[in-house]
Amino acid sequence: MAWIFFIFLLAWPFLELFVLVQMAGILGWPGAIFGLFASALLGLVVLQKNNLSIAAGFQRDLNRGELPLRTLFDAAAAAFSGLLLLIPGYLGTALALLLFLPPVRSLVYGELALKAKTRMYAARTEARWGPPDPGASDTTIIEGDFTVVQPDGHTPADRKNGKTPPRLLL
Repeated sequence: MAWIFFIFLLAWPFLELFVLVQMAGILGWPGAIFGLFASALLGLVVLQKNNLSIAAGFQRDLNRGELPLRTLFDAAAAAFSGLLLLIPGYLGTALALLLFLPPVRSLVYGELALKAKTRMYAARTEARWGPPDPGASDTTIIEGDFTVVQPDGHTPADRKNGKTPPRLLL
């Protein structure tokens, strides 16, 4: 899965260039370049306006006694959208505009929350019972008795039975 992301990351600039050339064929080069500058300006405005709404939503959630996870996700999505708008390219702009839509954000949040819950459950299970290893037969049980020994070498049972030596008081 990581290699697919790596290949996509390497292909992204070429895809952006291809889409830019296609847009220049439709709008002309001045129109395509103007669209890139307009999306960068929009990204700057989004990043600037995002800060106040994040702080207000965060404070509102804390006042209600709730964890502001959804607010933090919305803030991260808005910041990522603003960053995508700042980077020149029509594919990034389209992805940023998709992230602005609340249904798309809810879908992404639901998927990420589900993955996080699954990973946390797996980590908690592994911490409690150890890693799942079907071929392991490491069920060694050591049985034995123990006796509490005090620093002077006597057990609590010796003290109850009066078998403790007299103490030397100085």
